[in-house]
Amino acid sequence: MKKLFFTLFAIVIGTITFAQNTMLSEGFEGQQFPPSGWTKETINMSMYTWFRGAALYTTDWWGIQYHVVPPEGIRMAALESDLNEEWGPQDESLITPMIAVDRPAVLTFETFCQYGHPEYRDHYEVDVLDATNSWNTLWDGAEQPAVWLNQFEEPVSIDLSPYQGQSIKIRFRGYNDAGEVLTYSWFIDNVKVIATDTVPNSVNETALQASVYPNPVKQMMTVKSANEIQHISIHNLLGVKVKEFIVNDMEAVIDLSELTTGMYLITLWSDKNQPYIKIINKL
Repeated sequence: MKKLFFTLFAIVIGTITFAQNTMLSEGFEGQQFPPSGWTKETINMSMYTWFRGAALYTTDWWGIQYHVVPPEGIRMAALESDLNEEWGPQDESLITPMIAVDRPAVLTFETFCQYGHPEYRDHYEVDVLDATNSWNTLWDGAEQPAVWLNQFEEPVSIDLSPYQGQSIKIRFRGYNDAGEVLTYSWFIDNVKVIATDTVPNSVNETALQASVYPNPVKQMMTVKSANEIQHISIHNLLGVKVKEFIVNDMEAVIDLSELTTGMYLITLWSDKNQPYIKIINKL
């Protein structure tokens, strides 16, 4: 059963990543930094700005040390805090090339980032430069509702469908709005923009016939099938399992409230049919 799942999941992920037009894919493994077409900006000319990092030890403002290892390959994009305050305020941006969003799309990336501390006035922002030539914030690690350190454990996915038909840039900006250095360091890897408009609802005609709703979902989702559903798995678009439910019934209501906003793959399993696979949008 596990072998079948990974085969099917690889097919679906391959469909999403390649057949659906990968608009951007960057893992920072090349020698050049910023990568070709990317740019780097430092408002205050700080020496502590974005760089191409390997596995390293970093220390936060409170003296806690962490070992940061890239989730894939040997390199990542890194922004370390200037804890000795040698260069003054930090306002550091890493900006993608122009991306033509000609189809519904999602931005995904993996991150080592401190969540949920707006009181320190740090910001770990993901911004978009849209057709009006204005930067708009899509996500901020410091503004996330839960206080925790995401150590490349939970990838971030952001819906870019509102920008369909536009050419955009994505900016990863770390700064302190009080004119201070950052309290924590920030790391990102596996940055991708991928189209999402042709994901099949089923693998083939022998797949489990089912329905899931509402989609998009905010908290509770209902799943139904004419056959018994044994269990349900939820994966993010980087292939990491984030939820699993044992059902053994033809209908279930599952709680997805703990998932962060973004797109996921839901897979419904039966002992008589191939899995039902569908992309869902978590609000």
